[in-house]
Amino acid sequence: MLPHIIDDWADKAPSNTAFRCAGSALSYAELAEQSDQLAYALKDNGVAPGDRVGIYMHKTIETAVAVFGIMKASAAYVPIDPLAPTRRLADVIRDASIRHLITQDLRKSSVAEVIDAGVDLARTIGLTTDELPVANLTWSDIYSAPTSRRPAAPKPGDMAYLMYTSGSTGEPKGIIHSHESGLSYALFAARTYGLNQ
Repeated sequence: MLPHIIDDWADKAPSNTAFRCAGSALSYAELAEQSDQLAYALKDNGVAPGDRVGIYMHKTIETAVAVFGIMKASAAYVPIDPLAPTRRLADVIRDASIRHLITQDLRKSSVAEVIDAGVDLARTIGLTTDELPVANLTWSDIYSAPTSRRPAAPKPGDMAYLMYTSGSTGEPKGIIHSHESGLSYALFAARTYGLNQ
């Protein structure tokens, strides 16, 4: 499935670049290891197969780790526009039943606002401080945990991610994508745009 293609390349070409963002890069080996670490951290902190985990952050190296780590935990990721108004953030968190939110310090005040408004989050992931009234895991907490095994592979029909429509014609709607459909699109895009490893 989608995250295990990364693992395959980590075995075949571990030092090749898997992801670049804002002048930083991760090799396939680094992306595989860090996403494994996140997957186990999520499981150890109550994320069960099929749970939805929000990603509310501007693009960084950790964005790729978040996407693949969530899927490796057999959960589904829910991307939330980091520039969306606070009400939209709250609506998506409630509608998708998100209890764990991967975010960053830049978005901390918006997260605080939705918590103050009664949104029920169990944990934030990625903040550098514990100022909010919910549990938090830092990236250094996650990356300091050793991994000696890979998480179990999700099944083709399992939910991989949940994408919300813009809501321009009414309420935003969540569209479920399975690992099978996500993989089909990724392979199509790779062929169409001439991408290789």
